[in-house]
Amino acid sequence: MIKRQRDYPLSALILEALLRRLPPDHEKKKWIEKDLQKIVVGFRGEQSLDYYLNFLEHDTYLIFHDVRLPIHNHHFQMDSLIISSHFIFILEIKNLYGKITFDPQFNQLIRDYNDVKEVFPDPVIQVENHKQQLRKWLHQYNFTVPIYTSVVISNPKTIIQANTTNQDYLQKIIRSTNIVSTITKTAKKHPNPVLSDKDLRKITRLVLKQHAHLHKNELKKYQLTEEELLRGVRCPKCDHIPLTKKGKLWICCKCSYQGTDAIIHSLFDYYLIVRPTITNAQLRKFFELSSTSISAKLLSSLKLPRTGSTKNIQHHLSRDYFESKIR
Repeated sequence: MIKRQRDYPLSALILEALLRRLPPDHEKKKWIEKDLQKIVVGFRGEQSLDYYLNFLEHDTYLIFHDVRLPIHNHHFQMDSLIISSHFIFILEIKNLYGKITFDPQFNQLIRDYNDVKEVFPDPVIQVENHKQQLRKWLHQYNFTVPIYTSVVISNPKTIIQANTTNQDYLQKIIRSTNIVSTITKTAKKHPNPVLSDKDLRKITRLVLKQHAHLHKNELKKYQLTEEELLRGVRCPKCDHIPLTKKGKLWICCKCSYQGTDAIIHSLFDYYLIVRPTITNAQLRKFFELSSTSISAKLLSSLKLPRTGSTKNIQHHLSRDYFESKIR
């Protein structure tokens, strides 16, 4: 049933790594912590919806979470994509506290919480845009399928209002508890399948193959430079920086950690914050290694994919690589 699990947000991993690598008294840390909290709250809201999706018929629906697909020269991202042989459903999930007001006249969502008002883009329009992009994506492979959308409010305590009486618009806004009934009602409108089992297998392969993580350079967003980051190998147990190297072991003077995998955790920080490739010179500089031979041996032991000539070899880093190494 679930063809793609919901990942912990890459954007959250990036901000967590950034917080680890900034000095304790850095002026930007509070800003980053606030942004991280928003991302994690949103993710928890998406997770809470998954409980209700489990009530769907397992043999009928294919579910893909957190999917980002290419179309022409850009990508579009969907919180949850539900595919059956009869129709497709796209879900845009919002976990917002307080009172929210949908305002389609001005294409906005207003949140009122603790006497503070915030304005967000209208999620109904967002998910409708995703629908158009998905339709184009499917059309590339000669698939024509009815597509439906819903904005799901995952926080049960959120007060929902709307500055419109347009029923077509209002019916696209639901709570998590209504997701199964909404999809079931839609299924009754489409008794005849439009996709074969072979079609479903092909779409599944295409979605999984073409999904691409969005890797943002948050240094630019927060107006930070690489020079402001703490350099050295980080302790995977207590986050102390730097560790000292003794033979093949990395040793922490703060918590007495001794191990060989600290470089993997630290290199993951580099991938998240700085760039998805690294050279011998960049490794030596960022982790303050004493010699080219030490950094060369480390890179060789990691068995990373690489490109380039002898003097300019680029070692390619990826989330999948690190998640296979870090448990």
